[in-house]
Amino acid sequence: LSGDLLGRMAFTPEEPLGQYFERSDCRLDIQPNTITFYSRSALKEDWRAPLDGLGLSTSPQELSVPSSGGIAVAGSFGAPLQAVWNAVNEMSNNALNDQFTGLGLMDELSVADQEALSALLLNLSARLGESFSLRTAGFDLNGLVPMPVFDLRLEPEADGISALLAQAPTQTKEALPRNGVPYVVEGSEALRLPLGWGDIVEPTAFQGENDWHLTLHPAHEAMMYERPSGSTMSGKKGHLYLRLRLGDLVESSREGARFYAEQGMVSGRSVASLDEMLSEAESIAQRVPELTVAASYVAGELFVEMHLELSPTSPVE
Repeated sequence: LSGDLLGRMAFTPEEPLGQYFERSDCRLDIQPNTITFYSRSALKEDWRAPLDGLGLSTSPQELSVPSSGGIAVAGSFGAPLQAVWNAVNEMSNNALNDQFTGLGLMDELSVADQEALSALLLNLSARLGESFSLRTAGFDLNGLVPMPVFDLRLEPEADGISALLAQAPTQTKEALPRNGVPYVVEGSEALRLPLGWGDIVEPTAFQGENDWHLTLHPAHEAMMYERPSGSTMSGKKGHLYLRLRLGDLVESSREGARFYAEQGMVSGRSVASLDEMLSEAESIAQRVPELTVAASYVAGELFVEMHLELSPTSPVE
């Protein structure tokens, strides 16, 4: 079977999607080794206003997508990331800011340390550019508990990196850092924020050639580049892009996930049921090696393209 299936959906305010969209035009393209779904959806006025106020680019942006990783995300909006955060926060009734506050980063800090950390975070957000990317690389199994390994790339303003490094206090390698107090190790160009947890969580920003690379721990920088290449691939267009390689994700996350299941920390999952779920995921990955989603917002409408790559051994018939 190959060809296009076309459809239009109109939503009432009582329907779940009717809270966000007025209508949606859809197309499904089925080929022997691919399935692609396209949609063009008109947002309701309450959702359009914050996005229109950003002055987003009127066309999809050229994106730099990480070439490896079970999960890879890239975005470029034609507007500063801080402004995008504020718009999404407004659309979600302050949910983003509430989630960040709920982390409790400042609960045990002195007033002076709270003010210093707040100033640095505000400075960081104000100096961010328009693009970012994220890729996952499994778990770090060397700490007290396994921790996710990922690389978040942020594009700062031209002087953003040097300004932030100058704002944080400098410490020697021998000095003991204080939880919640950002610092720079003497002679390095990495900004660290220790958060306790037995020294397994210390978000760190490393200076790249023209960007920041953020990880959950300073040791993860080396781990990211010991694993499959962190290079990027261009040619992908959109305001936001997601790629899922389920097989890579399962393979790189199995040991870390099993640890948490053994400790009873995976809700509703024993080790046996987790292994069964991962085996099912591997079976799906053999049939669908890769899923990508590209989304763009242009003039009040949301354009989405979802693409499934099918294994040559299991084509659509």
